[in-house]
Amino acid sequence: MPFDKKAMAEHLAKIRPLAGRMKTKIRLDGLEKIRISIEEEVSSYPLKSKDFQKSLLAMLYWAEGSKHERISGLKFTNTDPKLIDLFASLLRNCYEINEARFRIYLQLHYYHPVKKTKQFWSNLLHIPEAQFNATTIKKRSRKKRFRKNFMGICSLCYLSSDIRKEILAIGYAIQKQIGNHDII
Repeated sequence: MPFDKKAMAEHLAKIRPLAGRMKTKIRLDGLEKIRISIEEEVSSYPLKSKDFQKSLLAMLYWAEGSKHERISGLKFTNTDPKLIDLFASLLRNCYEINEARFRIYLQLHYYHPVKKTKQFWSNLLHIPEAQFNATTIKKRSRKKRFRKNFMGICSLCYLSSDIRKEILAIGYAIQKQIGNHDII
């Protein structure tokens, strides 16, 4: 039987979408198994412990917070709303917070609707828009290719140098206990 190129092309056109859907299903099933396993594992963590929460807060701040002494307070910056929400929740859980001392700085691109973006962050973080500082619109070429982010870059600030110093000290102490090197 001679090779029928046209029949093969038709056959491939039929089975490729099926194969693609099957690969997607396998990938999603795998992700679901991981999610279930991790949720079970995390349920055993001492998440209600204030000390554990302070450890998480310290690691988040050490990774994404400003460490400069010239900053009067904490400044945590990220584009991921879930991460900023977690940071704000941990901060409120671990310390007596004066809500009036929060400030929000937003850096947006030309494609972000300013009013809608401010409302989003205000609702998410439970911080009134009156506590938002001037929003910066990043000057980037519309032709330049760059990664679009969901709701801009948000800097959550809390005006307390003492809390910043304590959080960083916790992070450094954890590194000293767990890390392999005693670094100056």
